[in-house]
Amino acid sequence: MEKISSSQLKRLQTLYNAYTRRDMDPRVGLRSQRLLWASQACKRPVASFSVLTRDEANDLIDTLQISLGQPIEPPRHRPTSQYAATSAGLEGRRGDNGPKTMVTQASLDRIRRGYERMGWDEYRFTAWLQSSSGPLKGRTEIRTEWDANRVWWALKPMLKRAGVWKERVTA
Repeated sequence: MEKISSSQLKRLQTLYNAYTRRDMDPRVGLRSQRLLWASQACKRPVASFSVLTRDEANDLIDTLQISLGQPIEPPRHRPTSQYAATSAGLEGRRGDNGPKTMVTQASLDRIRRGYERMGWDEYRFTAWLQSSSGPLKGRTEIRTEWDANRVWWALKPMLKRAGVWKERVTA
């Protein structure tokens, strides 16, 4: 079990503070009340937010986001090694002749969310891929991270121009 990350701790504290500002009872903002709330949610004694696991912190963050009416972001895909991270980021660049890795579901989901923000359905997205301006030179299959990166790098500036680009909020 991995310990809570510093970014999760900051996010959890920020959300809890926002949550307490909405409540009329001043006791809700007390440290003892905060730890009681976390203990009840985790079904174990919690002496400090810093003793939470990553999974527990994610659950508490999701709970607070729901209660505050904020959308819950899906977890980000994190490559398992430095080599995987470098490959995922560099595949698809001009002159890249290195080995290709199979596309991950996380990459496909990121692309799907992107074209849905553009207001496209799958048919419209496929038509764009088949067009002469498509990033895969007319191919429609996204088989490798190389393909996924090429599609994402073409889609990202279109999202920004359309005004629907969203910066990722880290948990």
